[in-house]
Amino acid sequence: MINILPQEMRRRTKVDYRLRFIAVTFLALSVSLAVGTTLLVPAFFKAWVARTDLTTQASVADQSLVQPNLASAVEIEKTAASLLAKIKVQGRYLQPSSVLGVFLSRRIDGISIRHIEYQATGYGTARVRLSGIAAKRETLLSFKQALQATPGVSSVELPSDSLTASVSAPFALTVIYVEEDKTR
Repeated sequence: MINILPQEMRRRTKVDYRLRFIAVTFLALSVSLAVGTTLLVPAFFKAWVARTDLTTQASVADQSLVQPNLASAVEIEKTAASLLAKIKVQGRYLQPSSVLGVFLSRRIDGISIRHIEYQATGYGTARVRLSGIAAKRETLLSFKQALQATPGVSSVELPSDSLTASVSAPFALTVIYVEEDKTR
C-alpha cells in the first residue's frame, strides 16, 4: 500500500500510533496488576488473620506460663496430694519379701511348701497362708512351733484336719504377722 500523506503527517501518525501502543500497554499492565492484587487480597487477609490469631494465642500461652491459672494449680495440687496419700498408704503395708523371708528361714526338713498366699491386712500386719505337704505329723507340729517362736508372729492357725494323716500329711497354715514398731 502506498502512503500518500505528506512526510510531516506520516511522522505525526507514527508518533500517535506509538503513543497509543504505549498507552494500551500501560493500561493492560495496570489492569493485570489490579486483577492480580484483587485476587491476592483474600489470601493476604486470611494470612493476616491467621498471624494475628497465632500471635494472640502465643501471648496467652506466655501469660499462662508466667501466671498459671489458679483453678488448674488447685487441680494439680489435689492430684499430687491424692498420689502422695496413696504412696503413704502403700508404704505402711508390709512388703511380702520381708515377711516371706522370715517364714522360709524357719522351714525345717520334711516340710514341702507348695503354695504361699500373702495378704497385707493393715498397717504393719499381714496374713500369710502356707500350704504343702509334711513328711510326718511331728514335723508339721515342729514347724508350727518354730513359726510361733518367730518374733512378730501373733498367731498360727493349723486346722485339725491337717493332723489326721501321720505320713505325707497335707497341711494349710494361716499365720498372722505383726511387724514390731521400729520407732520405739
